Amino acid sequence: MTSPRRIISAIRSTIGNWGALGLWYRVLPKGDGLYRIWARAHAPGRRARQTQRQRSNGFSTLSSLITVVAGPGDWPSRRTVDSVMGQTNPKWEWILIGPDAVIDRAGKSDDRLTSDARVRVLRFPGGGTRADALNAAWRDARGEFAALLDPRDTLSPSALYEMVAALERMPECDLLYSDEDRIARIGSRRRDPQFKPDWSPDLLLARNYVGRLAMVRRRVATTAGGFRNGFDGEEEWDLMLRVSRAARHIGRMAQCLYHRDDKVDDNVEDPAAPPGRSRPGAAVRDHCDQLGLTAAVSEAGGRGRRIVWPVRGHPTVSIVIPNRDAAAVFTKCVDGLLERTAYEHRQLVIVDNGSVDPDVLSLYQSIEDGGRGVIVPFDRPFNFSAACNAGAAAASGDLLLFLNNDIEVIDADWLDELVRWVQRPDIGVVGAKLLYPDGTIQHAGVAFGIGFVGHMFCRAHEGDSGLFGSTDCYRNYLAVTGACQMMRREVFDRLGGYDERFHLSFSDIVLCMEAWRSGYRVVYTPHARLVHHESYTRKRADRPEDLLRLVEYLEDRGFVEDRYFHPELNPKSAIPALRPPFGPSPKQAVRDYMDRVLAAAAAVKR
Repeated sequence: MTSPRRIISAIRSTIGNWGALGLWYRVLPKGDGLYRIWARAHAPGRRARQTQRQRSNGFSTLSSLITVVAGPGDWPSRRTVDSVMGQTNPKWEWILIGPDAVIDRAGKSDDRLTSDARVRVLRFPGGGTRADALNAAWRDARGEFAALLDPRDTLSPSALYEMVAALERMPECDLLYSDEDRIARIGSRRRDPQFKPDWSPDLLLARNYVGRLAMVRRRVATTAGGFRNGFDGEEEWDLMLRVSRAARHIGRMAQCLYHRDDKVDDNVEDPAAPPGRSRPGAAVRDHCDQLGLTAAVSEAGGRGRRIVWPVRGHPTVSIVIPNRDAAAVFTKCVDGLLERTAYEHRQLVIVDNGSVDPDVLSLYQSIEDGGRGVIVPFDRPFNFSAACNAGAAAASGDLLLFLNNDIEVIDADWLDELVRWVQRPDIGVVGAKLLYPDGTIQHAGVAFGIGFVGHMFCRAHEGDSGLFGSTDCYRNYLAVTGACQMMRREVFDRLGGYDERFHLSFSDIVLCMEAWRSGYRVVYTPHARLVHHESYTRKRADRPEDLLRLVEYLEDRGFVEDRYFHPELNPKSAIPALRPPFGPSPKQAVRDYMDRVLAAAAAVKR
């Protein structure tokens, strides 16, 4: 039993380190309890709202809000009206559009909807579609940017201020989106935040993660074709996909500015749309057609879509595997590659670092005798980067897959999935979903801000979904792990291969970041699934020299923060979790870590 003295000491320590709010966090349940603290801490205070009102006087941008009022019960709730009328940026207009019979009831709902000149009520002939109504409102809008607002949803008081302030700082931006959450229909309790990465076009293929609040430049949306019929339930997703092809710049506001009605079904793309008039995934299929991909679209675990298109031609994949002995895992790895992988055009390139195990040497002989690959001697102290480069030099394939020797194949189509993605000219590097032997996630992308840098969703369960999305959706990252990393040879050569100054760690991350800096995207696909018996032959131990070199690389290139992570995630948790308001941001955690490494290196030099 814990003594009273220990309890008092713990309370004093908590208050001393984190303040009274930290003590509250310690005793509250996590999840919604912590989020309520977070929401209060991030709400603009009276003085901040006054400042925003004053600064809004200098804005030149008018914002248009559009609400479709499909039936008598769809008039904006009083709370929705309050949230619009209470915006700290008063330069807005609100268009309510609906059928004649519904509009006739306008005066019976909230007199502010008929007395405020900024609110305009438009009539729409009965029998039209939601897309028709949205287009009519879009054409009549006067704002440079427009956004949709559902009748029972609400805006943060500073939503239009924050969005317009950002848009005026970014004149090239054609689409700006914010985070969102749920708000109880009775009361004001908020839950289920949805934090979003910076612009991630491949995540948009899996689901409409842009969501709300989304401010779109009307001219760009109109040029893209506006809202279209035939995409019922996916009208917004369809528009976002088409705008993404035309926009000069797409930005993210890492603030929760939109609050969806708690009663809306999470699994319905657009609850106001009539069902059954278009096939699910029609928007993504059309987008893929425009990209030159004849894709089949299916549900993926209820959390998004999976898209599959044919591989072009029959490119050979050279699978480069550094190895030394490790007969148990290496034999299983090779067996999976040769016997349980559906993609046929593959070559094994084994970079051997002095194996002596007879079973391994016999396996090498069978690989070469069977014409299934080549063995590349690497007779020098082990250097992961140099071994991979040596394997690439001996490989004959147009596609290079760098793979650890402790990978186990579990799905036959894993290599087809990597190949189809890496063939896209705008993709530089592709990574897979790696699982621990117990079935939990080992790798679903790499992010700066998990401590310093770490694997996203590590130790989460497959299919888990939370405040930063799901492991079952495609994502863009700055990096994916070198344990399974595919690229076209032309990309590998252009980037100069792995930096051999990194002996054991981080050259895979640097190569990905160089691809990103060269204009390519790095993609994680959850539909290439493998088991990774992590560090079976070499226990994971980052060399201090490698760590320092990575920090120096980031410092030299002015690295600030990971755009694909989120500033409100907890840097101490690989499974995305809300950071306490009093805790450091991921950006600060990375900066502090880098400073410590640089300071330690300077002390050694002295």
